[in-house]
Amino acid sequence: MKHLLFIAFMITYSFVNATSYESASDGDWSDSDTWSPAGVPSENDAISISHHVDMDEDVSIKSNFTITSSGALETNDKSLRIKNHGVFTVQGSLRVKKLTFDNGSEVLVESTGSIEVTEEFENKNNSDNIIIDGTLTVDGEFKNGNGGRIIGNGEICASDDFEGDGETFGYDPTSSIPSGTCVRMSTLPVKLISFEAILDNNNINITWATASEINNKQFNVLRSTNGLNFDIIATIEGAGNSNTSKSYSYNDINPPKSTLYYLLKQIDYDGKSETFNLISISNEANSDECSMSVNPNPCIGKCTVEFNDCNEDDLKDARFQVYDAMGNVIYASMSKPIEQGKAQFSLDVNNNLKPAIYIVRGNTQSKMIDKKVIMQKEQ
Repeated sequence: MKHLLFIAFMITYSFVNATSYESASDGDWSDSDTWSPAGVPSENDAISISHHVDMDEDVSIKSNFTITSSGALETNDKSLRIKNHGVFTVQGSLRVKKLTFDNGSEVLVESTGSIEVTEEFENKNNSDNIIIDGTLTVDGEFKNGNGGRIIGNGEICASDDFEGDGETFGYDPTSSIPSGTCVRMSTLPVKLISFEAILDNNNINITWATASEINNKQFNVLRSTNGLNFDIIATIEGAGNSNTSKSYSYNDINPPKSTLYYLLKQIDYDGKSETFNLISISNEANSDECSMSVNPNPCIGKCTVEFNDCNEDDLKDARFQVYDAMGNVIYASMSKPIEQGKAQFSLDVNNNLKPAIYIVRGNTQSKMIDKKVIMQKEQ
């Protein structure tokens, strides 16, 4: 019992007698003149650096340690370890050979902060107390194990392997990140610039472009004739990691003669995926008969339903009805003639249509035409 009390007393004594050090000038860590008050900080001391300090010895910290926005701590051959109870804040810059965050440490790299590790980084935390809003660059291996979770809005780069079962910027496990990669939590794996389908004789030319790609293995192009059931018609290799714009295309040869719906799905190396907005294009056979179209479809906020190439007598009292999936009439309207052989009406959120798939039925004097329309919210 006395032995336990003695240990508790010594731990309490060490923290109570800790000193708060601030850098007084540029200099070496081990030089007492670098610090105010004069002396050399120990691992229990609170430290604030606002000058350029050369770390000429290995350093361990288990108290509050801050590198301010005007401060820098640099070494090419020494290691820094943030121990249990250590609270490390980086607003300025840090360069070390090896950097280790022990379990129980707390780390915040602010947006102005940067860390460069010239050999190896290791996070041993099993919590999400590691936040990187600035940059962390590792010229070597990046290890995040013990179930740790690194979060933030900054950027992490490693020239060698990413290792460990922890989660880094949403990549779980960390080992799923390809070697030599820069990752950001705030950036989607693929930033899509455009996704279009163009009718080219009997074919549909599908094109898309990206501004950047992270961990992107491939794109799947999917096609549907009803907007509900999709099949993969092409798989196109992605760029992996790219910070420059990339263009892609696929020629859908002799597709079905109907309104066609296309989806673009991006798949990461770790199996995660993202599906982009649906697009559609009409590939119906040309005809001189009266026809009906819905544009655009999907209908985002508002679209136009139109009779085309119809006999003028046919359009007398022409009307439209909108049905839900259960066959209930949701909306009905008389058509509005706009020119010879054409009549139309507008379909929008004012018709009390929630995002869903509907059937638009057009009735003329001689025929009835049904079209599926996909209602979507405006972004």
